[in-house]
Amino acid sequence: MKFKFFLSFTLLFSTMVIAQQFKANTVENQLVKPVLNTVFSNYELVSLDVNSVQNALKSRSVHQNLDLQLGSKRLNLDLFEYDLLKSNYFLQLGTDQGVVKVPKDGRIKTYRITTNASQGHMGSLTISDQFFYGFIEDNGVKYFFEPAYGFVQNAPKDLLVVYKESDVLVNAAVKCGYDELKDNSHIADDALGNENRSHCIAFDVALANDYTVFLVRGNGTDAWCTGVLANVQTNYDNEFTHSIELNVSTIFVATSTGSDPWNGINNINAHLDTHVSWANGGGYGGAPYGLATAWTRKYTSGAVGLAWVGTVCGNLRYNVCSDFGTGGGNLRNLQAHEMGHNFNYGHDASGSPYIMAPSVNGSNQWSAPSITAISNFANSRGCASGCSTGGAAPVANFKANSTVICVPTNNKVQFTDLSSGSPTSWTWTFPGGTPSSSNQQNPLITYNTRGVYDVTLRVSNSFGSDVITFNQYIDVELKAVSAFDYFVIDRDMTTTNNSMYGDTYLWKFGDGTTSTEFEPQHTYANDGIYNVDLEVTNRCGTVKKTIKVTIVTQNEANFSADVVRGCASLKVKFKNLSSTNSNTFIWEFPGGTPSTSTLKDPPVIIYPRKGVFDVKLTAKNARFTSVKVENGYITVDTIPIASFTHAPPVGTLIDFTNTSVDATSYSWDFGDSKSSTESNPSHSYAGPGEYTVILKAVNSCGTTSDTQKVEIAKALGSNFKVPNTLGCAPFTVQFENTSTNATSYEWTFPGGNPSTSTLLNPTVVYNTPGKFDVTLVAINGSDKESTTKTQFITVESLPIPSFTSNIVKTEVFFTNTSQFGNSYLWDFGDNTTSTEISPSHVYTVEGEFNVSLKITNSCGTQELLKQVVVYLIPKVDFSVNSFKVCVGDYVQFNDHSSKDVNDWLWQIEGGEPATSTIQYPRVLYKKSGIYTVKLTVKNSNGSSFIIKQNYITVVSPVLCPDRPNKKKKIISDPGFGMNDPAGIKNQVDQMEIFPNPNFGIFEIQMVDPIIGNTDLVITDLIGNELFHEKTNGKYLDSKQLDLSNLPQGTYFLRVNSETNQLIKKFTITK
Repeated sequence: MKFKFFLSFTLLFSTMVIAQQFKANTVENQLVKPVLNTVFSNYELVSLDVNSVQNALKSRSVHQNLDLQLGSKRLNLDLFEYDLLKSNYFLQLGTDQGVVKVPKDGRIKTYRITTNASQGHMGSLTISDQFFYGFIEDNGVKYFFEPAYGFVQNAPKDLLVVYKESDVLVNAAVKCGYDELKDNSHIADDALGNENRSHCIAFDVALANDYTVFLVRGNGTDAWCTGVLANVQTNYDNEFTHSIELNVSTIFVATSTGSDPWNGINNINAHLDTHVSWANGGGYGGAPYGLATAWTRKYTSGAVGLAWVGTVCGNLRYNVCSDFGTGGGNLRNLQAHEMGHNFNYGHDASGSPYIMAPSVNGSNQWSAPSITAISNFANSRGCASGCSTGGAAPVANFKANSTVICVPTNNKVQFTDLSSGSPTSWTWTFPGGTPSSSNQQNPLITYNTRGVYDVTLRVSNSFGSDVITFNQYIDVELKAVSAFDYFVIDRDMTTTNNSMYGDTYLWKFGDGTTSTEFEPQHTYANDGIYNVDLEVTNRCGTVKKTIKVTIVTQNEANFSADVVRGCASLKVKFKNLSSTNSNTFIWEFPGGTPSTSTLKDPPVIIYPRKGVFDVKLTAKNARFTSVKVENGYITVDTIPIASFTHAPPVGTLIDFTNTSVDATSYSWDFGDSKSSTESNPSHSYAGPGEYTVILKAVNSCGTTSDTQKVEIAKALGSNFKVPNTLGCAPFTVQFENTSTNATSYEWTFPGGNPSTSTLLNPTVVYNTPGKFDVTLVAINGSDKESTTKTQFITVESLPIPSFTSNIVKTEVFFTNTSQFGNSYLWDFGDNTTSTEISPSHVYTVEGEFNVSLKITNSCGTQELLKQVVVYLIPKVDFSVNSFKVCVGDYVQFNDHSSKDVNDWLWQIEGGEPATSTIQYPRVLYKKSGIYTVKLTVKNSNGSSFIIKQNYITVVSPVLCPDRPNKKKKIISDPGFGMNDPAGIKNQVDQMEIFPNPNFGIFEIQMVDPIIGNTDLVITDLIGNELFHEKTNGKYLDSKQLDLSNLPQGTYFLRVNSETNQLIKKFTITK
């Protein structure tokens, strides 16, 4: 559901002594929701103890008060009980044994609802055993409430459906059947006319309910059709020329199919005809009635209502209404509509918003034609009677002894009831009064709050009620209150009026000026203390408030002195120039005597010492403080102190620095008839000698002088020499200082040891070849003279021979890469020589030649010997470590080709790999057999090959002896401190070095690869470690080493793994 409102009932009875509260609490019920969701767009289910409410209302008076809470909205309602059932009313219950008449028992009560709220409420309430039915209108919105079992037969008896009239889903399929039968319906009974009527006419109404209604409503059927008619009564009570009062004379309820006059009838036209014949045949048991309604639940679409037109009081005074499963508003609309036909009105236009529109639209509004027609016809009916009230409702009126009052002096008002029509109860409402309501006829009310208030009186008697409101009737005025605040800036005052209840205001500012503004601003001409009055006046008199206002503006401190500079002791007379609104002064004279004063004009201040002094004056008034500070305002001088310094001469030039104190001007005498008035002059003398310099310092207080002697020395020179600038490292050089007029020295020797010196004649050693600068700085006082000789020292070392060669057929091209050589001698190993730097040589025969290069400089001669191999095509040969192996063994191939080979191609039948381009391959044989091997080699001139047929024999594993464990203990030869030569041999077999001997570049081949951390160590024959490399967890199968830097000799290679140690001897030749 989209809206929620909490429904509670509080019954406050007219005695105002006992109040009982009844709450309808919101509940959930899944049984009824599927049906209700087809009837309403929004609704709420609540549970109410109806019997308790019923019992409370039975014991009270005709006029009762109902306090109704709908969520946050509270409605104060008046209930006026009236009896919709005639005094001789009886109930007829149709049974299979016949009709049972039940006399009136007071079980069903009906109430009109009105309210004293300004917006107005109206409605209807019908209450009976387990039955609570009706509606209330609040500001144009109608809220209906009725038992849920009227929609779902088995719903709890205390379950109510609460909904807005607008929340009832529109059923466009239902309408009145009048238009289909109107040609046969206009039958009037003019013989029953009566033109003499009072202002209220009454008609007896008979109601019938067939068995379909009883099946749903059960024992509450009579209360339900009474409740619907009570709602209909709200459409007939004051809408026409004469109020129409409806009184129920009898109700018929068929409680079985056998007692149902309409049993088997399912056509609304036949239903109406049966109603006519049954009723005119005595169906209503002899009860009087001017019109009658037969209720059914058979018709839920199309025509749901049908009536004869203009037949009230006649033989065709009947209509039929079907409870087609809708809300109470539509049922009220339906019965009011069909009765309108009985009262001689047809239909309004289709789609119009009136009760008499053809469709059932829930309207409460009669059209103007329908009001005229029904008013005229009802007034003419002979069966109508005067209303049961026999009287009229009262007319409200009142007065007050005073409508304008002052609080608190005269705050009570006596109200007097002037109502006519004999009211029996009074309900007064006094907004702003105490009490705010009263039931007395002539109450006395106290007002304490300023304002203009309405007064409302509702009067009632048994015939009805009337209400009247005098808008803005009581004018309550409070005694004025004068209050204000103010804010002052300089001499401008801004006011804030905090007064209450004033009509006019008069300000007096204490300087002869006034204002009648509410919150004026005022500017004072002078500082001062002023009495400001605010007089506030209203109809209750005048009151005054006075506040003292102090006007104090910002002051300004200022001063002057008769003298601001002089010699100690200086006397100064100060003059106070501060603004006239200053009245307190504090003088501060740092360095002066006295140092402070609080006089407006201080005494003469004496400054006994030299210095620059501030002066401070603080001026105050009642609110503000101003400070004037003159920094460095007073300057006190003394006789100056002459003083100077000078820099060491630079040649004949001397820079002088004046260090005098308190001087304002200067006079220099340089002792050579030259002078200057500059502060810090520079002076150039004509030549060497001693000069007397005099500085005079001058100020207003006197003159002093400073005299000093300066000397210009002879010219300064810097130079040096050595016995020899060229030598071999280590080259020792003795430097000879030839400087003139120097007193100290600073030497710099890049590349030498030491690199600096302050000796007169230092000795320096050069250990590194190269060309080096030498710098000497000669110093005399501040005078310096520097000499630098670039690349002065040349240091040489023994030459370093080096060369490379490139062979093209039988010609060899040599490239000299030697260092520090001056001359070269080549010996090509075939009894020929050359002194060229990088010669070429053609050999007349193939072979291997030892080539020598001797390189010479001033420091000596060095020789390099290398072997050069010259073959037009390379020589090829190879060997293996074993010609016969078992399946799964490795064979190590060893290249024995000529040394000029630079390319290898092995083709190995049955091996893995089957081909290889490395010089010393290691090959695995997995299958038994006899295999051929081919090796092709190349040099720079060409290629050659060799094939060895049936060279390798691989034996089947079954023919192989058991192999020893390849994981050996660490074994070494005596050179490593071990003593098992046989063991060493076994270990040597696990590792090969190719080639061996070699020129320092060779390859290590492992018979079984080593996995894990491995150390490769090379030592000489006496155990000195020359090479050490770690593999750090790598897979070691083969490895090439370049140890060409080692000299010719025999060495040991040791391979240390985590589980074994292998040792192999090899030889390097040069």
